[in-house]
Amino acid sequence: MWGAEGPMILISVSVDRFCGDLLQNSDRHEITGSQAALRLRDMNRSMIVIEQEDILGGHTNTHIDSSAKGPANFGVKVFDDVDITREYFKRLGVPFQKTHLEGGEGDKLYADFRTGEFIDYKPPNMTMALASYAQQAAKYPQLQKGFFFREPVPEDLLLPFAEFIKKYNIGDAIEIIYTYCQGFGDLLKRLTLYVFKTFDLTVLRDLQNGYLIPTSGDNHEVYDKAFEIIKSDVLFRSRVERVHRGLDYVTVVVNTASGTRIIRARKLLVSIAPTLDNLGGFDLDMEEESIFKHFKTTGYYTSVVKVPGLRKFDSLTNFNPNTAYNLPKLPGIYWVTPTAPDKYDIKYGSPRALGDDYVKADIIRTMKRFQAPGSEEPEIVAWSSHTPFGATVSRDAIKSGFYERLYSLQGRRNTYYTGAAFHAHNSGLLWRFTEEVLQEMMK
Repeated sequence: MWGAEGPMILISVSVDRFCGDLLQNSDRHEITGSQAALRLRDMNRSMIVIEQEDILGGHTNTHIDSSAKGPANFGVKVFDDVDITREYFKRLGVPFQKTHLEGGEGDKLYADFRTGEFIDYKPPNMTMALASYAQQAAKYPQLQKGFFFREPVPEDLLLPFAEFIKKYNIGDAIEIIYTYCQGFGDLLKRLTLYVFKTFDLTVLRDLQNGYLIPTSGDNHEVYDKAFEIIKSDVLFRSRVERVHRGLDYVTVVVNTASGTRIIRARKLLVSIAPTLDNLGGFDLDMEEESIFKHFKTTGYYTSVVKVPGLRKFDSLTNFNPNTAYNLPKLPGIYWVTPTAPDKYDIKYGSPRALGDDYVKADIIRTMKRFQAPGSEEPEIVAWSSHTPFGATVSRDAIKSGFYERLYSLQGRRNTYYTGAAFHAHNSGLLWRFTEEVLQEMMK
């Protein structure tokens, strides 16, 4: 047994995170945990980072292939061009440059992934539809800071996105919106609020003006540089077993590669997807349980797969000729993009969590439909599950003040929260949100 006591502990757990007197990291944006750890170091606060994996980075996944022109970022693709992103990169000493996520028309193919049949399809001009979408999104600038909206909640935000599409005639822009909203299950059933929180005003601006990436092309450089600064405070291959929050301290029992450790801290910052399953080791009270039970999540998986015998393309999109807006039925592959000779970045989504083995088998089974006869079996060469993903709640919960109740938990029981469930799947916006939470914690 080992005890540590100090003003800050950070616990980073790959898919679930915290930060505060105790910080645990998880969910899609392990990026918020690393940023919080670095900011606490800059504030001269002591801390311990508990990381489930043997590397920092969360959902920023990079695959290096000697036959490729550069690193393949098969997780986080780009970073938002906002002030805090530039400041963070400069703090880490990461040179950066502008880029556009869309690489031009190229050889963009569409196919029915159920049959392996290519579809002769030309997308409509999306300019007018995208302008209409942007006009509606601009009505809610407060969403750039969190789940803030006037009361009563505007009805448009509570519409299933399929109804919003028809109301504002934005069907011609669905392909690009769907591309940016990968991982959220059935997009047409998703409340418009959550679409606005993903395909948001920042994304719309960066679509036109460009995003930021490290000059090296390796997005994981951000985490590598952060680790160099905080490495003496990181426990890898560690898992939180129990959390007890008293009046003055938070006590966390952690299983590590070298045994069980007990860590005491004054405050806790949580950035995991706050589902009851994820918080199973926490001493939740009735109020916390009554709030967190509302969250529902989806399955999202990313991989690099070796698939010999495919025809040449710059992107291959799953196109269902029998569905509204030709969106694929999930679970299934979203799209495929090449990373190196015979290797492809493949994204897979599901309305619910699925086992990794099932998803891998389905990817291989699907990609075999596109191979030339006699080709070698597809092979998974890099893999990352971003599950649980896309934490959302129901229309009725939102109308009943769910997010006011959620935010009222900040600081309660020496616990603070950040992460996508509290704001957005957007690195720049989350960094800004986390900075504000840290300032509250330091009061």
